This record gives sequence, C-alpha cells and structure tokens, in this order.
Amino acid sequence: MGEYKVGLFGCFSDIKLCILTFLCPCVTIGKVANKLDEKDDYILTCLTSLLFPYVATLRWRVRQKQGIEGSMLMDYVTSSFCPCCALIQDAHEMEIQSPTNIKDLDRA
Repeated sequence: MGEYKVGLFGCFSDIKLCILTFLCPCVTIGKVANKLDEKDDYILTCLTSLLFPYVATLRWRVRQKQGIEGSMLMDYVTSSFCPCCALIQDAHEMEIQSPTNIKDLDRA
C-alpha cells in the first residue's frame, strides 16, 4: 500500500485549487467524484448537510482506488477536522489541476 502524493497540509501547494475548495468545495467534490466515476451522488450532497460524511466516504474511495493505507475511522476524523485540506489532498491524488479561469471549471 502506498501514501498520498501530497501531505494533508500540502493544500497550499496549489493556491488556486486551495481557494476554489475553501470558497466552493462542491466544485472540487464534483471533480474528485467524476474521476471516481461517481457523477450523481455529489449533487445531492452539496444541497444537503451531508458534506462531511460524503467527503470522508469520497476519501475512502480515493484511498481504495489509489492503494493508499488508512482506515475509514481516520478518513472520518480527517474529514471532520480538516475537510478542505482532505478534499484538496484527494484532488491532488486524482491529479485534478486547478482551473486557470472560469471556463476550466467544468473540465476534470
């Protein structure tokens, strides 16, 4: 099993992705979900208060797909205390690039 390419607090390494995720986490959630071929779940999540559990579940799925060590418990702990950092770390892992302009937001 491997490790994440970027540390949990390496979220500032891509400042555009960092700002986007902190201001509008649903965009980053959608991009990560799209890379995992989960295209519909994130829309409902963004419209409800289920953001934290979904980020934890998404994190678990990223770990499974990428062969990263960890546990569901740690995914929930990380997602509850540092949800945006966890989401940015997952985005880096799925090789999602920060948008250069507003037109790039729909590209994965």
